[in-house]
Amino acid sequence: MQQIPYQTKKSSLVMKNAELIQNKTLEGISDIRDASDRTGMQIVIEVHWFSFDPTYHIERDQMCCYLTRTTQMTHQLIKYNLHETLTYGGWIGS
Repeated sequence: MQQIPYQTKKSSLVMKNAELIQNKTLEGISDIRDASDRTGMQIVIEVHWFSFDPTYHIERDQMCCYLTRTTQMTHQLIKYNLHETLTYGGWIGS
């Protein structure tokens, strides 16, 4: 985070976000901290990579791939978020 709204206290912003994380209102964030120094203001927000986090992994029975069903909503979710995948987002080569 590089900028905050005018007349917003940085410490209260960090504290409020920490409360939201602790109450599980804001999920997927592992840490938030103030990393400001004399060169400028910086709030660091570390996110979980949910696919590697064992607390987010749910063990399920194995099922054959031909048994899965998709809906129009599933198709839209995939379409709108495909750019965030590792391969299609450009983070790794195919």
